[in-house]
Amino acid sequence: MNRGYFTPVSPGTQFVTLGGMVASDVHGKNHHVALTFGEHVQSLRMRVADGQIIDCSREQHPDLFWGTIGGMGLTGHILDVTVKLEAIPSPYAATQ
Repeated sequence: MNRGYFTPVSPGTQFVTLGGMVASDVHGKNHHVALTFGEHVQSLRMRVADGQIIDCSREQHPDLFWGTIGGMGLTGHILDVTVKLEAIPSPYAATQ
């Protein structure tokens, strides 16, 4: 079912989660245009080592936010990811 949106950066595997994309700060074939996945993450909800649930973003707890993007899971459990998606015209690939 086409819902009209897709992640602006996609890794080369189908076995990926949003949390894994954040933790690895993945890049795709369009790296020169879209940069890495972390550039499109708007906020995270994290469970940190002492059990607290913390919402973080570029403005709120920025050290935790930037430490988590590409941090390979060392800052805590990623519970929720808010990411800016791109509108796509169709779920089909065009061929020439």
